[in-house]
Amino acid sequence: MTTPLPNIVVLGTVLAAQLAASNAYAACIVTSEVAARGRFVRCEDAKFYLEASGAYERYERALEEILARTEPGRRDAVREQLGIDPDATSLLRAGYEARVAVVLVEWRASIAPWRPDSSDAVELVAEPQELYETARYWWNGSIESCESIVGGAAIDLWVHPPCCDSGPASPICMVSMSYAEPAPDEMSRALSEVLGDR
Repeated sequence: MTTPLPNIVVLGTVLAAQLAASNAYAACIVTSEVAARGRFVRCEDAKFYLEASGAYERYERALEEILARTEPGRRDAVREQLGIDPDATSLLRAGYEARVAVVLVEWRASIAPWRPDSSDAVELVAEPQELYETARYWWNGSIESCESIVGGAAIDLWVHPPCCDSGPASPICMVSMSYAEPAPDEMSRALSEVLGDR
């Protein structure tokens, strides 16, 4: 008969799975989405924001708590189940990297929840607002795709909130940002129909 892993390990497994997930909006009810048009300023390393939010310390404490509740002879099995290295000191995987996009947002419009695989047109639920304000978004894409954008380039973005329904598990939930990625063609067309070349 095997000894069940402590409940906190189950929570840790959920946390590790969320960290590994690449689909930011999977299985999450999205209530607020935005189509934004502006100018790309720069791509920043997310490390500063993670440090400022205390995320690194929280991941270290979470692992310490899990191991403290685990019998010494089962700790290697727990680490394996969590998908972390045998000598890891944090639930955040070694070498974790992310980017934050700094954007001068010129226009922003709320849109109805939409998915790339939907056959529905992108629906603006309000007239675009003219803003001209600097915003920071957690880049939902590869590091290379963020770093390849030239500063000052015109860009349309799809901005959507992270899935934090189960608690502040993933790094973005700890820094209080929304995801952003280049707007799909359908979204850019919806903006252009209202804004024209603005």
